[in-house]
Amino acid sequence: MINRFFYKNMFNENSLLCNDRYLQISESEKFLGIFFEPDRKFNHQFNHLSKQLHTVIFRFRILKSSISINALLNIYHSLFLSLVRYSLIYSTSTTQINKIFILQKKIIGTIFNLSRTDSCKPFFKRAKLLTVPTLYI
Repeated sequence: MINRFFYKNMFNENSLLCNDRYLQISESEKFLGIFFEPDRKFNHQFNHLSKQLHTVIFRFRILKSSISINALLNIYHSLFLSLVRYSLIYSTSTTQINKIFILQKKIIGTIFNLSRTDSCKPFFKRAKLLTVPTLYI
């Protein structure tokens, strides 16, 4: 709640408040790993995050045959979840959250070697993982 309050109050039309000064934003600007846009929708940030998460999922498909599930879960926390948590602060759309949740289910399916039709819910419970919508709340 504090982050959303801060986010709403740090913008003034097409400018960003930084060190008590407003900086003009004319197009997508990257600051501390987050893409800021004048329309405040973070579409560029979401596209960038989606590409990063797809890369992580691909890496997991390669790694799953050579390391244990516990090691994969540790890597999941360090690679996938850290990217998601950092970007969730600025996510504004529930459709973006749902798309990230689908990617999260894909990576859990990869870790536990599930088919596309299998439910991930018991595996979230087994590994004691929070889903992306739960993290967003």
